[in-house]
Amino acid sequence: MILVMPRIHLARHGWEVDDPGSLLDEHLLLALLSRLGIVLPDTHRVVIAGDHSGTAQALGVASARLAAGDWRRAVILAIDSLLDPSSITWLAENARLKGEGNPNGIQPGESAVVLVVESSDVATCGSVRGVTVVSSAHLPGDDGAPRPDPIRIATRWSTLMQQDETLREAQCEHVLDQTGEEWRALSWGHLLSRSSLGRGSQRVRLPAESFGATGAASGALGCALALRAFQRGYAKARDALVWSVDDVGSVGLIHLRNQTVTA
Repeated sequence: MILVMPRIHLARHGWEVDDPGSLLDEHLLLALLSRLGIVLPDTHRVVIAGDHSGTAQALGVASARLAAGDWRRAVILAIDSLLDPSSITWLAENARLKGEGNPNGIQPGESAVVLVVESSDVATCGSVRGVTVVSSAHLPGDDGAPRPDPIRIATRWSTLMQQDETLREAQCEHVLDQTGEEWRALSWGHLLSRSSLGRGSQRVRLPAESFGATGAASGALGCALALRAFQRGYAKARDALVWSVDDVGSVGLIHLRNQTVTA
């Protein structure tokens, strides 16, 4: 099981720790597993405190463990809420909260999403059959930067695109974690201006329009919406890209493919 949570830091949560992974494993993940009556060894538990790009990291870990034969199934649980008082205060004090006089701010939301990734030989009857994780990659940002740099973010996304050779010919739907902040829109615009994505019409989904900003859960939520579109037949392409960027410029890119549809 992989738990994806937001980074714990003083400004937002009122406290910070040197090793959030161990803390979240002991007090949240193990407590959850105990309530469910599930016992997992240390080698089968992973905690990622990675904000928006956490799901991309989690799917990368799951894919590697499945490919190596260490695991046969991975459960990814992504949780975050920006509706608690400390998060609202943090957003407001940093002029990031959407409201009168700040139309480009964040509309807070919350979400908890469970994704199950399985080897093909153990896929269950409840699985979304025929959908594969083509790639899932992550690049760290600038922890010490005063604010995210849209040009650097676009460069990191471009690097991730180049690592996935299947994207060169793929027609894709795009799921973006745009939350209303200008730097996020600029990052996407810079990417479009320097890549083939800027050619032709784009099929773009913006989960925050319906759910608000969901932080560390946004990547998993984007995957869930893409899987739903595949399952219900209203996706306009066989490939979906889930794009993520967090507040320090770390980026993630998840490539999902519906193998039941021909190119």
